[in-house]
Amino acid sequence: MIKDISVRALKLLCGVPFFLILLYIYGDSLGIRTRRIMPGNAIMFINDETKTFTAPFCVKENKAFRASSYAEVEKLNYKHQECEEGNLFLEEGRSIPGILFEYVGILKPLPSRWNKDGTWNW
Repeated sequence: MIKDISVRALKLLCGVPFFLILLYIYGDSLGIRTRRIMPGNAIMFINDETKTFTAPFCVKENKAFRASSYAEVEKLNYKHQECEEGNLFLEEGRSIPGILFEYVGILKPLPSRWNKDGTWNW
């Protein structure tokens, strides 16, 4: 009886990691990814004349821009000014299985584009 239980437990312990690896590979291969939106305290540069905003490192001349937060940009309903760097305001996240593995501690969290104080990591 004890031998039977230990064999079943061993099969289960060997099967779980295999299942998790399969889940990760399958979920990752589907190409379904999550995206993170910038936090409300992310630092933006606003141009009140053109009613646009952009990331700090996209501003070539600082004359017409003033520093602000993304929360203010949302309230003012300003439009995004394109930058050579592409879409900087959304950050690619993990696949659904990747989020699960990150949650249980198998994967480390992806580095964020923004620090907790709203400054950019670029």
